[in-house]
Amino acid sequence: MLEHTDGINCKYTKNYGFKKLEAYFESSSRSSAMKLESYIKKMTRAKKLKIIENPNALVEMFLNDKGERIRVGSMSVDIINNEVYELKKGID
Repeated sequence: MLEHTDGINCKYTKNYGFKKLEAYFESSSRSSAMKLESYIKKMTRAKKLKIIENPNALVEMFLNDKGERIRVGSMSVDIINNEVYELKKGID
């Protein structure tokens, strides 16, 4: 997240920023994480909103479509003046 707030390795958040982390996922490798990111970016807005409501739905969808497992985490984060303050982190 710090890379995104600092504008490192990102395009969209460098230009537009973000205020809230809606979902947090972990993968077994960088390659899997990049596939997951691409997978999410290709989704419709409606599907993305459903995933925000139920993050476990993405775990099942990604496993069925890509054959890879991911883990859902929960994180409470505050963004103040582009500084990330991590309040709580856990993995479900």
